[in-house]
Amino acid sequence: MIVKHADRRRSRGRVLLYPLPREQPACRACSGDVLTESTALELARRIRVLYDALREGLVALDEALYLALLAAAAGEHLLLVGPPGTAKSELARRLHLAFADARYFERLLTRFSVPEELFGPLSLKALERDSYERLIDGYLPSAHVAFLDEIFEANSAILNALLGILNERVFDNGAQRRPVPLACVIAASNEIPDNVPALSDRFLVRLLVEPVSDDGFDALLGATAVTPPSDEDRLRFEELSTIRDSANRVDVPGWTIDLIRSVRTALSAKGIYVSDRRWRKTIHLLRTSAVLAGRDSVVLADLGVLSHALWQQLTQRPIVDEILAKVAAETLDAEPERYRALVETLEDTLAQERNAKTGGRDDVGQLYRDPKGAVTHEAATRRHKKNRFGELLFESPTTRAPVTLEDLRGLLPDLGAVRAYASDPTKWIVDEIPHEAVVSTRRYSKDHVSARVVQVDRILQNLRSFREELGAASGVDSRQEGASEVDCLAPPRARFAESSRRALSRLTALSERLETLRRGFASLPTEEVGSEVTA
Repeated sequence: MIVKHADRRRSRGRVLLYPLPREQPACRACSGDVLTESTALELARRIRVLYDALREGLVALDEALYLALLAAAAGEHLLLVGPPGTAKSELARRLHLAFADARYFERLLTRFSVPEELFGPLSLKALERDSYERLIDGYLPSAHVAFLDEIFEANSAILNALLGILNERVFDNGAQRRPVPLACVIAASNEIPDNVPALSDRFLVRLLVEPVSDDGFDALLGATAVTPPSDEDRLRFEELSTIRDSANRVDVPGWTIDLIRSVRTALSAKGIYVSDRRWRKTIHLLRTSAVLAGRDSVVLADLGVLSHALWQQLTQRPIVDEILAKVAAETLDAEPERYRALVETLEDTLAQERNAKTGGRDDVGQLYRDPKGAVTHEAATRRHKKNRFGELLFESPTTRAPVTLEDLRGLLPDLGAVRAYASDPTKWIVDEIPHEAVVSTRRYSKDHVSARVVQVDRILQNLRSFREELGAASGVDSRQEGASEVDCLAPPRARFAESSRRALSRLTALSERLETLRRGFASLPTEEVGSEVTA
């Protein structure tokens, strides 16, 4: 575990792709089996140095070397599937060079191989004591790193005996069960047969190794022998225990579990079964990947190793990769989508505040402008209504229907009554012409404008941080710090390259829209005429 103070940054529910380094002092209360932040970064640096040293002369095997280091650190085994002559044994020998004082064992297995070839000859002295024991020194039970070529060609007696060594790390030697110091077995085979599921499942990490492509052929011809790393850069086996204990304390965010659950569901729908034991070990593998990178939390880049842990047969590899790419794309799209919704809401808010108007008022009340342009408190102008012939209209004294002055003469008894009726405004039929309200552009307090700018700044800062994390995890952005992290040169992040580029493009466009929003809010008119917040 990388111990930090309690206020260390958390993912808070979102996908934490690639946390940027923080300069924080390590906690002083650190036991010997826990990595402090400084020792974790030093471990990551040494892993990087080992990786660079061991990959010298290897062509197109960067991923295989990284997976070998990861498997050994996690206490798991690596299965290489591919034709002969693709440097599988060379990879195992180089993994052996990563450890100080490591014993190495290598054997090519056939159907005629006998247990003595792997586990050592019988002890004659022990037989004299009626004890069935083997001389294991120099054989697999005493090795730290081993390479077993054509492992599935061995007979059942050998395969069954390998199960305890590979899984429980014990070897039954006579009446005694002895622990074995084995860190990692790299096995090779042309294919994975269906009749050895128990042994096959013991290899958590699997990789298809193919001949070098035409692009790498020239490099293959010019490849040189490896220069062994210095003793100070090599790992010691007591450090493996520290790495594994620290991995048990690495944070696995909730989104990681959700993503893995989605992968499991999709695999089941395709008929691909992954055992519960393999799922549990896969989580430990992800945590170990984080430890080797000097991190205390699993990030998206770590999940690239899932493509090497979830398939059983070669025909399942492309299906697993396709499912991982789809689920990762959905995960990567979620964060830009959240920012998009925020940006659109802010854009609507800015448009409303820019277009907002306020009514003109004086001490008496609301001000209006009449048709002649004069300012008045009246909301409308009332005028005597005329018909289409220009004749003024009145309410009929009998039916209240519209009538003209001429009609009134026929309805009232004399001309005086007509004049009196026509001069009463309450008898008129009138038109109301509404006046235009006197309005002006709304002005805002400086506090309001400043709060809007701060709101956009916070969102913009979070978006930029997320973009940096994503860029680092996908290899798009270079970083000054964190160069010691093995993630930055290992292929797992490439599994999500296309999705990462799409998400980065969306984040860049959203960042530009937020910059425009910031300038827009900063330029809102304030209550002090002519003043505005500096953009």
